[in-house]
Amino acid sequence: MDQYPRLVLLLVLSCLCSATLAADRMMMEVTIAGRTAHLALDTAAEPLCLFDAGARRLGLEIEPPASDVPAAPGGVVPGRTEECDIAIGPNSGRLRLPVVPLPGYIEPDVDGLIGWDVLRRFVIRIDAVHQKVSVANQVPPEALNWPCWKIRPDARRLVVEIPTHEPVPETIMIDTGSPSGVMLAPQRWQQWTEAHPHQPATLDASFFPGIGIVVSEERWARTFALGEMAFHEVPVGDYTAMIQHFPGQRHAATLGLRAVRRLSWLIDAPNGKVYFQSHGSPAGPNTYEYNRLGAVFVPGDGQGDVLVAHVVQGGPAHRAGIRDGDRLLRIDELDVTKWRTDPRILPLSRFWSRPAGTALGLGLQRDEKTLDVTAVLEDIFPTRFGN
Repeated sequence: MDQYPRLVLLLVLSCLCSATLAADRMMMEVTIAGRTAHLALDTAAEPLCLFDAGARRLGLEIEPPASDVPAAPGGVVPGRTEECDIAIGPNSGRLRLPVVPLPGYIEPDVDGLIGWDVLRRFVIRIDAVHQKVSVANQVPPEALNWPCWKIRPDARRLVVEIPTHEPVPETIMIDTGSPSGVMLAPQRWQQWTEAHPHQPATLDASFFPGIGIVVSEERWARTFALGEMAFHEVPVGDYTAMIQHFPGQRHAATLGLRAVRRLSWLIDAPNGKVYFQSHGSPAGPNTYEYNRLGAVFVPGDGQGDVLVAHVVQGGPAHRAGIRDGDRLLRIDELDVTKWRTDPRILPLSRFWSRPAGTALGLGLQRDEKTLDVTAVLEDIFPTRFGN
């Protein structure tokens, strides 16, 4: 196995937007130093890395990062483990692994992440129902009857091509590190929203290295199709701000974990193929954690300390009197202007994803005025599938 290049993970601003280490993950077990490591699959990431707590649990010595390597704004520079044995399925080797120190307010329920660069040499089975990932010896016979799309061999992430008759095929990125559903490129988003003008909407905010914080609209779809891929009961979002990551490609969409879990997958990475099988509509309650406020508050320039509002028209926040550009000062009695130093504040998403009916007292500043409003969270999306 190859050594991985220097890794810089940007964490702090990401925690403003979402719980980056949520329990809703695709899990894979890897043997490291003779012990089982529980890693979250992130097909939009490149390396395998451990979190500092995971490395300690595995009994590994950690070499601190070099003092002359600067961290990116809001980020950390990893250390590395001692050289250790690692086994993924039938493959094994010895190497040092990057170790990422997490802020104290993040309590990971996984030992680390495993990315696409590691897995692109294996046949991978993704059990969407049980959220498990395993290495297979070969493609099982039943999967050979499933629809099959090509993997782009030049992509550092898991990107597949939608079969078309065009000279340049459309692409879909599969991102199991994102909790979202189907995130559409601009033209597809416009077409879908024009065809579904009355779908209730909320907002999502995510941090992307090299771009910063991206605020996007999110709606709900009973059914959604991308070629032969059929999804039932999924959130659908606007991916406009990320399209610059696909130069020279006709990028159609990115599938986050909520969409990935609607299908079964067999990834034959050595032969550049992805097999998939769509499931029918799920049953039971909708457990998707999303923004029930209909507003997000993010740094105005991506780096500052002032948290500025973005608000959906007609949503709970808008009806409570919150407007675009309002600056967030307080959530109930919590002074959120200290979000960089107070561990009780981040991630902000945990306030907006509380149950419907939760009342939040928000202190705001608009121009030179200070405002106090009460916003009541609502179930913007269906509470049960099929309702």
